[in-house]
Amino acid sequence: MHINKNIIHKELKISLLFFIIIIFFSFLITLFPVSLSQIANALTGNYSKNAGDTLGINDWNNLDNDFLAKSGDTMQGDLSMGNRKISDLANPTNNGDAVNKGTLDTAIAGVVSNSLGIRDGVGDLKVFCGRTLPGATNWIQGAQGKYVDIDISAGDFAEGSMPYVFTTIGGLGMQWVSRGATSISATNSATLNNLDDIFRVYILDDNGVDWGTFISRGWYVNWCTFGR
Repeated sequence: MHINKNIIHKELKISLLFFIIIIFFSFLITLFPVSLSQIANALTGNYSKNAGDTLGINDWNNLDNDFLAKSGDTMQGDLSMGNRKISDLANPTNNGDAVNKGTLDTAIAGVVSNSLGIRDGVGDLKVFCGRTLPGATNWIQGAQGKYVDIDISAGDFAEGSMPYVFTTIGGLGMQWVSRGATSISATNSATLNNLDDIFRVYILDDNGVDWGTFISRGWYVNWCTFGR
């Protein structure tokens, strides 16, 4: 029986080559372990997305962890969460960081004011604002200046409460010479611990503020009240 040595040598070389290839890929797998399911997911996922396309929930499910860049990438389109939650967010430190619920709840709690009786958000906070008639405000001459009484009964603040009141003087000019424009007082029928219905704005006339200034400049009062 004649044996062709060339054929034997060729078969041995082929077998040795396959053996080397198997050893090489086995070594790669030990360095970068990839399961068959991961390979299947990578093959079936639709990753041919253009900039601005949406990555759907099915695409996301097919995208296994080992095929997803953990950091350094930038989203090029919207991500539909399919009514799912994003959990374990860190506390935000920069303007562009996402906010977790704990941080948001703490921020909201920080604006709660016990003095206004606000609970669980703005709750029973009432805001009532307005102004007297520009150029036709009912200024009344007092002992040391002019005053006007502001009726806030329509704000329906709690009886006996002390709403926060902010006032400014509006008009055609010369407001800078006024004194007392941002201060309030009780009227003759009210006390300082009960301003739920009416308050008084009193402008002193000790700085060149005369009646003509009030009339010619059309002074009026802007006011805003906050309370419960």
